[in-house]
Amino acid sequence: MHIAHYLATSEHVRRDAWTVLRLAATACVLLATAVLSLLLFVMPSRRVRQRYARTIVRVGAQLLLRALGVARDVRGPTPRGPALLVSNHLSWLDVVVVAATWRCTFIAKREMRAWPFIGSLGTALGVVFVDRVRKRDLLRTIPAIEARLRAGDVMLLFPEGTTTDGAGVLPFRSALFEAAVRANAPVFPLSLSGQASHIEALSWIGDETLLANVPRVASLQDACISLRVGAPITAGTNRKRLAFQSRQAVLRRFVAPSAVSFMRNRLRKGLGYEKFPVSFP
Repeated sequence: MHIAHYLATSEHVRRDAWTVLRLAATACVLLATAVLSLLLFVMPSRRVRQRYARTIVRVGAQLLLRALGVARDVRGPTPRGPALLVSNHLSWLDVVVVAATWRCTFIAKREMRAWPFIGSLGTALGVVFVDRVRKRDLLRTIPAIEARLRAGDVMLLFPEGTTTDGAGVLPFRSALFEAAVRANAPVFPLSLSGQASHIEALSWIGDETLLANVPRVASLQDACISLRVGAPITAGTNRKRLAFQSRQAVLRRFVAPSAVSFMRNRLRKGLGYEKFPVSFP
């Protein structure tokens, strides 16, 4: 009994030490990215700023995943612009894994524009900020996304409009698909799913803050985000049909958590099962 207790304690200490090291490495990556982003203010032209911002985001995202100990499993065709890349949404990590994998521009909530260094980096990158509260903002947002698509960009969109617990995929909001229809840009469906020792840490939901979630991610064992890309879908002329087809394509590639871990995590949180129906593999 004493030996078992000693081994359990040693394992706990080892995991805590790894978590601390990962958090320290994460802080270093974020600090370095913030410092390097300051150079954007002295760049001579918009094109140079955008190229520099894309390099910072790509390398910074790859280093951040390494620091947190999160692996990627990528399958499917590489999205090439002009294209709309649409995905289910689990966590803030989604943007990081996509940025580390492909060169793309993001569609983000308006509040992010005011975040320290992220706002300026996003502006230089060409991020389209969306006000989800004011529907009239679509009159500005849709043409802005259309312009980025016509310029040859790959635009990342999370049409669920919120993060989920990873048990299923919510209905897609169709409004922003109008940009792909107008630009006649194909849509690449992307299905994201996570695997880890405590899978719930890879879903950023409820009232949990970012500062609370990051240490939980850093403490995970064998964390991996799966990215499954489907064949491009022709935009057509109907945004609602395009949104429906895109969601069906995401669902076909969606990998749900195992039945055992899913039920354990749902019971631990006191959640029901009716919100996100899922077929277990």
